[in-house]
Amino acid sequence: MKENPLLKISEFGQSIWLDYTRRDLVASGELQRLIQKDGLRGMTSNPSIFEQAIVGSEIYEKDIQTMRFDGQSPKMIYESLSQRDVQGAADEFLAVYDETKARDGYVSLEVNPHLAHDTKGTIVEARRLWRALNRPNVFTKVPATAEGLPAIQQLISEGINVNITLLFGLPRYRQVAAAYLAGLEARVARGESVEHVASVASFFVSRIDTLVDPMLEHLIAQGGPTADAAKQVRGQVAIASAVAAYQIYKNIFRSESFLKLADRGARVQRLLWASTSTKNPDYNDLKYVESLIGADTVNTVTVGTLDAYRSHGEPKARLEQKIESASRTLQSLPNIGINIDKVTQQLEDEGVEKFNRAFDKLMNALTQKSPAQPSTKGLGMFLIIKQICGDKLGASDGEIGHVKDVYFDDQDWAVRYLVADTGSWMPGRLVLISPYAFGKLYQGGKVLLVNLTRQQIENSPSIESHKPVSRQYEEEYHRYYNWPFYWKGDAVWGMSGFPILSQRSDPFLGEQAVVENKKTETGDSHLRSANAIVGYHIQAGDEAIGRVTDFVMDEKTWVIQHLVVDAGHWLIGKKLLISPGQIKRISWDESKVFVDLTKAAVLGSPVFDPAAFGLVEHDPRILM
Repeated sequence: MKENPLLKISEFGQSIWLDYTRRDLVASGELQRLIQKDGLRGMTSNPSIFEQAIVGSEIYEKDIQTMRFDGQSPKMIYESLSQRDVQGAADEFLAVYDETKARDGYVSLEVNPHLAHDTKGTIVEARRLWRALNRPNVFTKVPATAEGLPAIQQLISEGINVNITLLFGLPRYRQVAAAYLAGLEARVARGESVEHVASVASFFVSRIDTLVDPMLEHLIAQGGPTADAAKQVRGQVAIASAVAAYQIYKNIFRSESFLKLADRGARVQRLLWASTSTKNPDYNDLKYVESLIGADTVNTVTVGTLDAYRSHGEPKARLEQKIESASRTLQSLPNIGINIDKVTQQLEDEGVEKFNRAFDKLMNALTQKSPAQPSTKGLGMFLIIKQICGDKLGASDGEIGHVKDVYFDDQDWAVRYLVADTGSWMPGRLVLISPYAFGKLYQGGKVLLVNLTRQQIENSPSIESHKPVSRQYEEEYHRYYNWPFYWKGDAVWGMSGFPILSQRSDPFLGEQAVVENKKTETGDSHLRSANAIVGYHIQAGDEAIGRVTDFVMDEKTWVIQHLVVDAGHWLIGKKLLISPGQIKRISWDESKVFVDLTKAAVLGSPVFDPAAFGLVEHDPRILM
C-alpha cells in the first residue's frame, strides 16, 4: 500500500495545516481523522472561510435563529459562532500541541478585518479575542499592514500568540520579523517568560503569480527585447519570493540577537506558506506545495489541495534547491518593468478589501436571517431610543427629573447611560444613570424607575455638560456606586451579555481595570450622544441616502440593534433599518454614517415595522 505523502512531509521539517473550518468538521469526527490519518498539524481561518461556512450551510441556522430571537446583533452572532468553532477545533488539536511541545496544534481567528489600518483598534480586538478564546493553542490573526506592525509587537510583548496574515512582500516580511523580536525583547526586559509565546508569518504565495503573470504575458505578446526575459520568469515570481523570504528567515533566526532570546526559551517565528492552491489551470495543481517543502515551515492548504496531495504528492525538500535561480528571477523584474514592491502593496490592499467584503457579506446575511418576529417574552424587549428622551425618572423616594439624552459607545453599540436633567430639584445639573440602576425599564406609565435614592444621585460625581465623559470620570462613577466596569471583560457588559442589577464590583478589580481595560488605550471612552447623531446622512459610496431618525434598542441587553433611517424622497414615507454591523465608520466632522452597502442595498433594507419588534401603534415609545 502506498505511503500517505502527507505523512512523509513531516520528515522534511514541514507541518501541514488546513485552511478551512466548519462546525461539522469537528462534530463528525472528520477533523480527528485528518489529524490521525493525514498528520494534520493545525488549522487557519479568515473572514472568507467563515462567510462560506456560515452562509453556505444550514448547520448554523438553529443557533442563528436562537440568538436573533434573543436580540443579539449580527456581529455578536458571528463572534459567538466563530469563537465556538475555533475553540472546538483547538480542543481537537490540543494533543498535537502537547506532543509537539507547542510547535504545532494551533487554530487561528482573525481580528475584524476593518481594523487592518487601525493599530489601537487591532490591539484591543486581539486582546479581547485572546481572552475570549481562552486556549493556549490559538493564534489571534493580525494583518501585516504598516499599522499592523506596532500591534504585532505590542501583542507579542503581552504574551499573545499572533499569526501575521496578508504578507506578500520581502521588505514587509523583514519588518514583521523585527516586530516579533522586539515584542520578545520587551518581555525579557520586564523579566517575563517567552517560552510559550508563539507566532507564524503567513506569506501569501500564489496570488503573486496571479497578479504578475498577466503583466508578463502582455510583455510577451508585445515582443521586443523584454519578451524573452518575461517568458523566463512567468510563473516563477511567487516561488522565487518565497525562497527569498526563507533565506531572510534563516538569517534573522540564526542571528546573535535571536540566539540570546532562544537561550531564554524563545521560539522562531516560522514562515507559513498561505494561498498555496494553484489558481492557473496551466500549472501543476501542487506547484505551490511541492516547491516549498523545507525545514521549520508550515503550509496551510485548502481541502482540495489536501486531497490532491494525498492522492499524488511527491514530497521532497525542494525549498533551497533553486536559491540562485530565485535570486535571478527577482533581480530581473525591474529590467522588464515590474516593480515587485508595488505589486505586493496592491496585493495587500486587495487582500484587506477582500476580507472586508467577506465580513460585511456575512454581516448582511446574518441580518437577513433575522426572524420576522423578534422575541417579546417577558419584557417589551425592544424600545425606540428617541421616545425615552423626555420620560420622567423616579428614584425610590421621589422624582429626579427627566431623560435628556442617551449615551452609547461606538464599539459595542451598547447604551451605557441615560443623561438625566434634574430640573428644579438640582437646577442646571446633569447626572448619568447607568443601566445597572434599572430593573425593568417600563413598569407602568411613562416614569422610568431607578433603583437608587435621591441622596445617592445627589452625591454622585457630576458631569460637565459641554465636555466628553472621560474614562477617568467613569471609573470614579462606577466606584461610587460599586458597579462593575463594563469595559473589563469579554462580553458587552464586562463579564455578562447584559447589565445585572445584583452584580457588584470586586474591590480588587478596580486597579487592574486601568491596565487590562479593553478600551482605555487612548483615554477615550467612546461614548456618543444618540441625540447628536439624529439627522446624520447615510453615506453609501459617494451618495447620501436618507437620514438617521432614531435607534432600536434591545431592552434586555441595552444594545442598539438598528438605526432607523428616513429614506426621504427615495422611498417617501418609509423608514428603513440599518444594522451597526453594516457600518464602516461614522464621521463626526461630516455628520455622516458610512455604510459598506450600495445604494440599492440601502434602499432594499428592511422597512421599520413597529409590530415586528413586539410594539403596537398606540405604544407611546414608538416613533411615528
